Amino acid sequence: MHSSKRSQVLFCLGTFLFWVSLYVYMPILPVYAESLGSTMTIVGLVVSSYGFAQLTLRIPLGIWSDRLGRRKPFVLAGLGVAGLAALGLGFAPNVWFLLGARTLTGLAAATWVPFTVLFASYFTQDRATRAISIIMFVTGLAEMVSTYLGGFIAESFGWQATFFSGAAFASVGILLMLRVQDRTEAVEQVLSLTQIKRIATVPSLIWISLLALLVAFISFGINFGFANVYAAHIGASKADLGTMTGLMFAAQAVATLLCSALVERTGGRFMVVAGLSLMGLANLAVPSITNVPLMTVYQAVSGMGRGLTRPVFMALSILAVPGPERATAMGVFQAVYAFGTIVGPALSGAWADSFGLPSVFIMAAAISLTGAALAVFKVPAK
Repeated sequence: MHSSKRSQVLFCLGTFLFWVSLYVYMPILPVYAESLGSTMTIVGLVVSSYGFAQLTLRIPLGIWSDRLGRRKPFVLAGLGVAGLAALGLGFAPNVWFLLGARTLTGLAAATWVPFTVLFASYFTQDRATRAISIIMFVTGLAEMVSTYLGGFIAESFGWQATFFSGAAFASVGILLMLRVQDRTEAVEQVLSLTQIKRIATVPSLIWISLLALLVAFISFGINFGFANVYAAHIGASKADLGTMTGLMFAAQAVATLLCSALVERTGGRFMVVAGLSLMGLANLAVPSITNVPLMTVYQAVSGMGRGLTRPVFMALSILAVPGPERATAMGVFQAVYAFGTIVGPALSGAWADSFGLPSVFIMAAAISLTGAALAVFKVPAK
């Protein structure tokens, strides 16, 4: 097998395990935090702490990676930190230790910047959307499998076993990523603050990042957080939570895989508007849902909407600047996205404590539909 093709295969497998290690405990985390005596606000902080390190480190990591012209060391470091964070969650004696370990998972996820840039480097520039669609499909598949598996592990072997399995998956991922090919494309000179500002203020990058922030707000605040709390309140078991979240990611993975073909026919604007509209309408229906099967349908529709938007956002973000500056641009994009992962759960938790859990879904619907309206004017048609 050609070395580049072999690297693509090994990279996909390693990426799969990277996201499994970070998502295998996702369905049970908010419910587990609540079981330790947390209020809804604290549950929101635990879920949102994942974004703290990403917000502060994704741009510096992108710049650092561009300066070195290397991506692989960051990929390996990300897997290592993911494993350590999973162990920390498993051994957490109280909710505050849980909060600290969860913050560490954000440090691991911050390395997704060089992950995506390295994989895209295995493809020609005119196949950038295809590259992103492939790696996002792998990501979605990992999220689907891991969340289903996580609920099963928790139901069968207890909370801690789910966290420890995340550490094991990360270890195997490191072994695979050691064998992938790195690509060297360092910038000819160190980027100045002016150049970084120029990259960060490219208009198309700004608008794509802000719309992605709204998707992150809904995904982490609702789909990965309070939707599972709501489902538990209406009778969902640990296994139900895993199945529900897994099907959400299955729908997302299918939509992501189809996105590159659909976007060539309909354009990026249509995909983003359709995705945000699906998320908005799904959230609008939740307060009237009183059984687990309908919550499962809700999660699947939301996942489909998210899957239609993510490849478009990521492809447009890396095509906004020349190749050697793309990790910096991706760092800007993902830092803004990370802000949504922080604000979404934190604000949703406080909102639920103040106005009741069902009201957070109405808020989410309003945000999604507002994003769809903005996309009509701010996302390129082609």
